[in-house]
Amino acid sequence: CTSPCEYLPESFCDRPQCEWTDEFHPLCETKCSYFTDFGSCSVNYQCLWDGSTCGDACSYRYDEQVCTSSSLCAWNEDWEYCDDECAAHSDRAICNAVSACMWSGLQGGCSKGCYSLDTEQCAAEPICNIDSYGFCVPGCLYGEGTSQTCGFNEGCAWDVGNQACTPDCGAETDEASCEAIAHCAWGTAAGDTVPSCGVALHMFLLPISVGGKIGGISGADALCEGAEAHPGVGTYKALLVDGNARVACQSADCGLGGASEGVDWVLKPSMRYVVEGESGTVMTETDENAIFVLPLEAPLADSGFLWSGVNQNWTSGVSCSGWTNDALGGGDAYWGSAGSLSSTHIGVLSNGSYGCNPTTPMHILCVEQLP
Repeated sequence: CTSPCEYLPESFCDRPQCEWTDEFHPLCETKCSYFTDFGSCSVNYQCLWDGSTCGDACSYRYDEQVCTSSSLCAWNEDWEYCDDECAAHSDRAICNAVSACMWSGLQGGCSKGCYSLDTEQCAAEPICNIDSYGFCVPGCLYGEGTSQTCGFNEGCAWDVGNQACTPDCGAETDEASCEAIAHCAWGTAAGDTVPSCGVALHMFLLPISVGGKIGGISGADALCEGAEAHPGVGTYKALLVDGNARVACQSADCGLGGASEGVDWVLKPSMRYVVEGESGTVMTETDENAIFVLPLEAPLADSGFLWSGVNQNWTSGVSCSGWTNDALGGGDAYWGSAGSLSSTHIGVLSNGSYGCNPTTPMHILCVEQLP
């Protein structure tokens, strides 16, 4: 049994597992390579866990070759120092344990921490904001907020219903200041007579025509994520149901169980949504059951059709055999529920059943998700 390195004076700090450091204050410390798990490694600011071993943190690698020997570090040629390659961290806990990095639910990955960015870098980073004191701080929707931490972020408010930290859009009283804030939209909510500012997520029409063979729900989501029309940095999913992997309602208009009837459903309750239609921006909103309040204020397009898989009461309809079939034939497996883009009522999502190998252009509506 021996004393921990931290209790040793410099004259005795020559054991294989110990090293003397003059950083901030003279101290004998345990070498990073002697920590064998994430917990013990991550509590030491000089160490970095790479998923299997503990090594020196990037900022303590003073040589370019040593720096680049780790995929989690990158050499800064301009300033000649070793920086954290935050994007290389695929684990949330490891990312957040690195002081210069921050996990973003909005981006679904690890990014440079807002606190480590200068003003110019901060302005270019979608998950960060510049507060009234000129500091770069995490934005409301960066995805790691809690009801306790959200209140400390300037301009943020906790959405109890959706359990998310969102911009405090309701504090804005005019259209110009409202629209100047990302994820805020100006409009008249259902049941109101005057316009107001509210939190809004984005939607977009997938700018390609597709048949019924989309690769299932996961394939449709991948199309949304990979689309060039993808606005912003959020995660997008397809407003598409198959009665199994994704469901909007299990009873008519979710009248029995409310929003809890949804399975991996893409809409949130009591939320505004904006989409760029052919004639301009169209705003809609959902009710407490997480289904659209209709009619829309304007059609999404003058023509064209939209795969949805829903019936007019939001229960699951036909879905081209789970969106895996584009063949011609008879029976439900060869049909898919679709809507008309020129409709402003429920017909925008459910205008009838169409063959899975259509001659008419079909589209998918992609919906931004809360982190």
